[in-house]
Parts: sequence; C-alpha cells; structure tokens
Amino acid sequence: MQCEGLSPDAVTFLSMVKACSTMKAVHKGEKIHREISAQGLLCDNSVLQNALLDMYVKCGSLAKPRQVLFELPHRDVISWSTLVAGYVQQGDGDQAISCFNEMKREGISPNTVTYISLLQVCGSIGSIEKGEEIHYEVRLKGILNDNLTLGNSIVDMYAKCGAFTKARKMLESLPVRDVVSWTSLIGGYSHNGYGHKALSCFERMQCEGLSPDAVTFLSMVKACSTMKAVHKGEKIHREISAQGLLCDNSVLQNALLDMYVKCGSLAKPRQVLFELPHRDVISWSTLVAGYVQQGDGDQAISCFNEMKREGISPNTVTYISLLQVCGSIGSIEKGEEIHYEVRLKGILNDNLTLGNSIVDMYAKCGAFTKARKMLESLPVRDVVSWTSLIGGYIQHGKCEQALDCFEQMQREGVNPNVVTFICVWKACGRSIFF
Repeated sequence: MQCEGLSPDAVTFLSMVKACSTMKAVHKGEKIHREISAQGLLCDNSVLQNALLDMYVKCGSLAKPRQVLFELPHRDVISWSTLVAGYVQQGDGDQAISCFNEMKREGISPNTVTYISLLQVCGSIGSIEKGEEIHYEVRLKGILNDNLTLGNSIVDMYAKCGAFTKARKMLESLPVRDVVSWTSLIGGYSHNGYGHKALSCFERMQCEGLSPDAVTFLSMVKACSTMKAVHKGEKIHREISAQGLLCDNSVLQNALLDMYVKCGSLAKPRQVLFELPHRDVISWSTLVAGYVQQGDGDQAISCFNEMKREGISPNTVTYISLLQVCGSIGSIEKGEEIHYEVRLKGILNDNLTLGNSIVDMYAKCGAFTKARKMLESLPVRDVVSWTSLIGGYIQHGKCEQALDCFEQMQREGVNPNVVTFICVWKACGRSIFF
C-alpha cells in the first residue's frame, strides 16, 4: 500500500498494531509507533493509544508500555487496566498493585477488568488484606451482583489465600453459581491438601446439576493424589473418559498418571500410559519417577529405554530419576551412559541439580575419582554437591575421606545442612569405633 504512495490512516495503523501484537513483533511495532507519532495521531485517539500499550504488553516488554502510558496526553481506565493486566501476566504482582494504587491516585476509577486482574494477583501472592480491600470496594460500588466473573474471582482469591470460610460464604452469596465458581473452591481445597473437602464440594456441585470441566477434574485428580484415594480416582478417571476429555489434554493425562503413581498402583499407570493417544516426555517421566519411588529400579530403566525407542527425548527430570536408580542399584555402566548423554546435549552446565545427581550416582557406586572430578567440574558447588560426596564416602566406609571433604567444603565457604551433619556424625562415630 505504501509503495503505491498511499498514507495509512488511524484505522490502518490500528490493524497493524494488532498484527504486531499477534506476531509479538516488538521491533516492527516500535517502527509503526514512530510513524503514528510522526503523523500526530496519538493526541486524541484513545483506542490507538490503548492498542499500542496492549501491543507492548503482549510482546512482554513492560518497561516500554509504562513509558508510553506516562507520555499519553490522556490516560483512561483502559490504559491503566492494560498495564495492570500486563504485569499480572508477567507474574509481577507487586508492580500490578503499584499501578493499581497509582491509577487511583490519578482519580481514575477501576473497572471490573482491573479488579479481576488484581484479585488474580492477590490470590497468587497470598495477599488476603489487599483482596479483602478490593472485595469491600466492589461491594460498595454495587457491581458484584451483576457480574458472575467478578464474583468467581473473589471466591478464587479467598480459596488461593486459604481463607476457605470466606470463599465458601462468597460462593453461597452468588445469585448464580456456575462450574467456575465451584472449581475455584475445589481447586483451593485441593491445592492446600484438603482432599475430602474438595470431594464434598465436587459432589455438591454435581447435585446442583453442574457438569465438571477439565479444570475441575484436574483439581479432583490432584485431591485423589493427596488422599491416596485410588478407587475414587478410578471413578473420576471413568467420568473424564466418558466426557472425551483425555483426547487432547496432556495436562489431565499426566495428572491421572501421577495420581495412580502416588497411590502406589504402578500396574494401572502403565496401562493408562499405553492407552493415551499421545505420550510425551512428562507422561514417561512420571512413570519412571513412580518406579524409582517404589524402589523398582529395573522397571524404571526398562521404561526409560522404552521411552527412547518411541523417539521421545528425556528431560532433566527423567535423567535425575534414572541417576537416582543407578546410584541405588550400583549400576555404574548405565550411570556413565546417562552422564555421557546429558553432556552431549549440553544441559549439564545450566542445571546444578542434574550435576549434583551425577556426583551422587558416582559416589553411591563407589567411583570416587569420577565423583570428585564431576564435583570439581561444576560451575557452582553447593551444600548438596559436597554432601553427596561425603555421604558416598561414608556408605563405602571411607570415613577419613568424608571428614576431609567436610573440611574442604567449609574452606570453600559452603555451610553444612542437617544432612551433612548427620553424615559427619556417622563418620566420626565409625572413626572412633575402629
């Protein structure tokens, strides 16, 4: 269009700003922003102003929209709410609350979108005082009864903060309750380990004629994991399957596998795994970790090999589980194979937990030269790194070496933890005895 000599107008620019949002093309967006400013189109066009703010927020560049906001000749509730929502999406609750307070100081009254964003923040950071303040404010404005989404956000905030009496009272005061209302409360109970209460809410929701959705079922599966209620979990599994929710929901699939694993029923998750339309690295890693927890190292290694035959690349969680197995059963050959594999992938330097697991595996297998070499190659050594080596020496009766390591660790300025002290006490006891 520009090659034909035609100049874009405000409507063209609005479409282009939205296109940049979709593509997350921040540099192109900045260029368009400069063109808009050069044409003087920002002065009295709040829609275009807010679209620019939204574009920067969606591109994950929050310093820029804040700068743009304060350059605007007129800031309205949509401008401020866009920035507040951006901070919420980026997980920066403190900045979201700061913007909310600043907006009110400017005399701009928040709208339901602002309140919903702030309630989300309060739930995520557990700020019940701010949440109660917002609840009081929306009740004073009289906008609560006409907006179920806002009511549900208050239930969710109280549930996430663990204020279940208030969450329940809020839910029961809603003129209409939907599946989101109940799921907010069920999710709160499940997340805080109150599985029986989550189950009670689930049953009451169904009595009210409401059908659970995938999010409700996810919370219920987690509740069954907490309670180790495998029979109830199987019933919920059947309901999920009947609704056809397993077809394209990997999160729900993997939560079911995890539930069966945590209930100690490993034949069932293996069966579930092979019934899944799509198996991913999380599915396989969940089963591998389950076998490790149950002390069945051979099955864990078998699963690991089967997963690789399917062409699925292990992640750090899988490798850490397998290294734990290799250490416990003394399979240094498999441990060396895994060490070689993670080194080839180049994921070792960025993950201290994985590095520590390799130190621990070699130490438990009695390969102290390799364990020591691995420890010394770590870019950072922490208390876990040293304690893994100390524990390995003690396991193999090398108490003097364990005490030498303890002293070297302290010389490096690393403070021992409870596990380190227990290992050292064992070393001292054995040294005195012998």
